[in-house]
Amino acid sequence: METKPATISQFLSNATTNNFLEQQLGKKKGEFVSNVIALTDVDKSLQLCEPGDLMKCALNATALNLPLNKNLGYAYVIAYKNKEGKHLPQFQIGYKGFLQLAIRSGQYKTINTCEVREGEIRRNKFTGAIDFIAEYPENKVIGYLAYIEMLNGFQQSLYMRVDDIQTKAIKYSQSYAKWNSGLWKDECELMAKKTVLKLLLS
Repeated sequence: METKPATISQFLSNATTNNFLEQQLGKKKGEFVSNVIALTDVDKSLQLCEPGDLMKCALNATALNLPLNKNLGYAYVIAYKNKEGKHLPQFQIGYKGFLQLAIRSGQYKTINTCEVREGEIRRNKFTGAIDFIAEYPENKVIGYLAYIEMLNGFQQSLYMRVDDIQTKAIKYSQSYAKWNSGLWKDECELMAKKTVLKLLLS
C-alpha cells in the first residue's frame, strides 16, 4: 500500500524539524510555523510541494525579516511546475520587500516608483535624462518609472514601456505566460513597479 506524503503541518511538527526550527528561529518558531501552514492552506499548488523544500523556501523570508503574508506584498512563496510536472516552491521578494531592504541599507535619500501616462514625460535619448512635463491622470498608462537619490547626491532613474515590461513578465513568469495567472495577473501594477525598481537598484 502506497504511503501518503506528509502534509506541511505534519512535517513541521516532526521532532527533527521542530528541533531544527527551534535552533534556527528561537522564539520566532511558533509564528513561522503558523504562517507557513496558513500560506499552504489557501494555496493548493503549495500543498503539492515537498514540505522540506517549502520550509527552506519560507526560511528565506524570515532571514530577511520580511513577512510572508501574501496580502502584505513583501515576500511570496510560489509553486512552479518543472518539465516533469513536479511542483517546486520558489521564494520571491515583492515590491514592498525591495523597498524595505533598500530603506534598511540607509544609503538612499529618496526612492520612488510610479506609472507614467501619455504626455507626462520627455526623454533625451542622448543624455538619458527624463523630464517631467505635467500630470495627466486621465491619460493611458504607457510605462513605469523608478527613481533613486542616494545620500551622496547620486541620482538615477529607469523608465520602461508597458510592452517591454509585459515581454519580461512573459519571459520569466511561467504561470503568466501559459495560464495568465499568478502575481502578474493579480498584482500587475505592483509587479511592474517591482521590475523597474529591481533593475534600477541592481
